[in-house]
Amino acid sequence: MTVLFDTVTGRLRLSADHWEALLSWSQGRSSPDRQTADLRTAGVIDQGHLHTSLVPAFGAALEPVITLAVEQSDDEGVRIDGTGWVGPAGGAFLLDAPDELRELVVVHPAMLPATLARIVALGPRERGATSSRRHSDAAMGALLSADTRARRAAVNEAGGDSLSDLIDGPWNHWSIRAQWPPDGQHGLAVLDTVQQMWLIERSAGMSLLRPTDPTEVWRLLIRILPTDDELAVN
Repeated sequence: MTVLFDTVTGRLRLSADHWEALLSWSQGRSSPDRQTADLRTAGVIDQGHLHTSLVPAFGAALEPVITLAVEQSDDEGVRIDGTGWVGPAGGAFLLDAPDELRELVVVHPAMLPATLARIVALGPRERGATSSRRHSDAAMGALLSADTRARRAAVNEAGGDSLSDLIDGPWNHWSIRAQWPPDGQHGLAVLDTVQQMWLIERSAGMSLLRPTDPTEVWRLLIRILPTDDELAVN
């Protein structure tokens, strides 16, 4: 069975098929019998009802005020992607987890910025004494390649010691996009290395790497998330 649920903490890990079955069941649509049976055995569905610890998460997932997309990649080529939903009563993230499972993280809206900061490992870092750098999107793709030799060649071609951390790592490249219905969108992209943190600003096929620090990133993160008043609109 690929459903792991802690009925005390509400921590839920499950396969993509089980997640889709759970969404279908929660919306009153038909769902595969085997996956639904697994969800009942794990306690996710309890006596015909969704477990109480998961109710806020599904309220957000089914009727979100905003939808979030989180993407991460590191120097070893490991990707951690996820989708989030935020509603008046709660928020939830469905994140990649080991063993090809996904983990559902349930959060109170007030804890949304802190939860996102933890997901992307936003931590203390001093702003380096470097200037902004501009590269083509193709060059940025090479700089963030999973292949160390490709990164080394790209760094040497770009020139500048400020990018040398990209060769051996560790580094983390992450982005968060907030989608506001019907068509509003805000985003934030960051490259975090040992010695330097950069904001990535893309426009017309070019990528601007602008030096930043965790304090500025935190403030920008809060700005793309909904306020209490905006959450109450739904």
